[in-house]
Amino acid sequence: SLMESTEGEYCGIGVMVSQNVYTGIVTVVKVFKDAPADIAGMLPGDIITAVEGMDISGMDLSLVVSDHIKGEEGTEVSLTVYRESIDDYVDLTMTRQIVQNPTVEYEMLEEQIGYIALSSFEDVSTSQFIGAVDALEEQGMQGLIVDLRNNGGGVVSAAEGIADYLTPDGKDIVSFKGKGVEDSTYVAKDGHQVDVPMVVLVNRESASASEVLTGALKDHELATVVGTKTFGKGIAQGIFPLPDGSALKLTTAYYYVPSGECIHKEGIEPDVFVELDEELQTLVEIPKEDDNQIRAAIDVLLEGEEVVRERLEAETKEQ
Repeated sequence: SLMESTEGEYCGIGVMVSQNVYTGIVTVVKVFKDAPADIAGMLPGDIITAVEGMDISGMDLSLVVSDHIKGEEGTEVSLTVYRESIDDYVDLTMTRQIVQNPTVEYEMLEEQIGYIALSSFEDVSTSQFIGAVDALEEQGMQGLIVDLRNNGGGVVSAAEGIADYLTPDGKDIVSFKGKGVEDSTYVAKDGHQVDVPMVVLVNRESASASEVLTGALKDHELATVVGTKTFGKGIAQGIFPLPDGSALKLTTAYYYVPSGECIHKEGIEPDVFVELDEELQTLVEIPKEDDNQIRAAIDVLLEGEEVVRERLEAETKEQ
């Protein structure tokens, strides 16, 4: 399960689901394009009530997914969902297949500003991110927003690869110092860099690998960091396989951003502080045109960091 989560590929139906901690209700948050669930007609907001006729009410979500929804490639699985829009139950049958988790979403915003949202760092994330950058550059991108809000991290090598693609060769990305492991520094070397102004969006849930990427871009003054202070997880784990097929996941090192700071339990302060508007904080999905943090990031790229910071500070004093 651990290896599957870091690889970013699994055999299933291609949905993201969440479970209400109070009611136990399992809701479909996202349906991956062209995945089995999408082909079968499943929609975001559908409430999964049964799998293969078995009522899943109150069952632990991880067990529902691992023991009943995921399975062997090519096998069928039937789900029953409640759809509020029609106030009725719908039976859906789909064929399991290998699904690649889309950790990257991108689009072109106003004024040729590219926007890339990264939900987690997995083995597939580097290639997905590079593809997004390349596509936006082909469309004439003049600025770039990298959204790392609520990204709790993942595979550090993915953060290194993404930072490398954005950063000039020879720049330090991250250093590791630990017990029982050799000190090491990852240095940009892929021959590629992005030559447009950049903003990194972060919040309190941006952690670990997110902070590796944020720290590298901030310390080399390649991006302005907008949002709130990051989580502060500056430790790295190694996975040590054991003879019986199990493994030990062990914390082995602290990591340091290029400035030499270890941000563990400290976090990274934004260059431009802006809280998400209170009325937006309870929404599952926020329309980009209503997102005041994205608006601030766009303004930084169009007007400059100092202008936006002074305006936001003045607005805060008025309140």
